[in-house]
Amino acid sequence: MNKTIAGFLLAILALTVSACNGAHLFDKRPERIVALKRSKPVEQEKSLAAYISYGVGQMTVSPAGRDVLYSVDLEYDANRETPSLRYAVTGSAGRLDLTMDSDRSYNYSANSRLDLEITEGLPIDLRLQTGVSEAKIDLSGIQLQRLEVEGGVGQTTLSFTKINPRACDQISLRSGIGEFKVVGLGNADVGHLLYEGGIGSAHLDLTGTWRRDTVIEMRLGVGEVNLIAPQELGIEIEGHKGFLSSLHLSGFDKLAGGYRSRNYDKSKYHLLVRVKTGIGAVRVRWA
Repeated sequence: MNKTIAGFLLAILALTVSACNGAHLFDKRPERIVALKRSKPVEQEKSLAAYISYGVGQMTVSPAGRDVLYSVDLEYDANRETPSLRYAVTGSAGRLDLTMDSDRSYNYSANSRLDLEITEGLPIDLRLQTGVSEAKIDLSGIQLQRLEVEGGVGQTTLSFTKINPRACDQISLRSGIGEFKVVGLGNADVGHLLYEGGIGSAHLDLTGTWRRDTVIEMRLGVGEVNLIAPQELGIEIEGHKGFLSSLHLSGFDKLAGGYRSRNYDKSKYHLLVRVKTGIGAVRVRWA
């Protein structure tokens, strides 16, 4: 990342932190930490759609096994946030909604947290939104059909340490302000992935067990995206002429309108990366 981009990034982060701290100074109410716990076993459901929008604090998502449909363990500041937790079944399709209504004071509490567990026994459509938080999302072994993750302010880590038991149609990742990290993306078994950059760095680890060809569409923000690729994966990168100068590659040959890895013809599975506009760079290194 060049010095101009780095300086711009630091300025944005400083303004964000200042705004949060300023709100904190004017909000003198004490914390009132309240716990909310809910869980449900798998019954007649054959699938689950979950929409989670979390505001301020620590957020973890992890697999729950096959018999538990979901488990929510929430601690929040009742003086500043009000949760809304709803679950309904239509036919055999379950729907879980959890949102946090905040008074927008942005008063960060180290005691606010959300621990969410999602079943491994059913096909899942999952949408996650984070606010001012540190989010650790472990989707290892969960039967993902579709996934959408939208980062807020802070660090978001998404991991796939086990193979997705079913093919995933699409994954959409949107980073906010801060660091966005994905580990073991090859295990997600996704056909199409959309990554939209925000302000900060992103690390997309493509290692894992690949079972088909994949397309990644990247719309860059401000910052650098690092792709960590397994040696056995063939990669082709497409982008407009001006952007291609912002690529940092090793083991690639230049083509008309892009680059192709030298292992491409010998590889069983291939990744096509389409890079669109943005300020920043893409760096590819081999695992």
